[in-house]
Amino acid sequence: MSNTSDHERVLILGGGDGLALREVLKYPNVKHVDLVDIDPLVIGLAKTNPKLITQNNCSLLDERVNIHSEDAKKFILRELQPYKVIIIDFPDPVDPVISSLYTIELFSQTAKILSKQGVLVCQSNSQYW
Repeated sequence: MSNTSDHERVLILGGGDGLALREVLKYPNVKHVDLVDIDPLVIGLAKTNPKLITQNNCSLLDERVNIHSEDAKKFILRELQPYKVIIIDFPDPVDPVISSLYTIELFSQTAKILSKQGVLVCQSNSQYW
């Protein structure tokens, strides 16, 4: 977020716990956030569990947020307006199954929906997988 001054439209892929979203919403010029997480149970828990609500600061209930319980790879294939910031908050690629989220196709498609002056960040810790 600090690498661009334009935070109007943000996309978060993964992040159903609302923690990355909590940080995004600290910026007052954020007007629209799409959060896409495949697991509706995680999203439901993050919206209702008192401990998670405390951690995520009720971020999933913010009126600027649109939650999409679907596969991020399918969501980004839609015809979308460009995003100023894209955050990929998938689980760590610690095995072949989760590593399959991190594909050339995914990054190519996210590049297509990133504005010219936009910023993309991807959470990852293992280059091996």
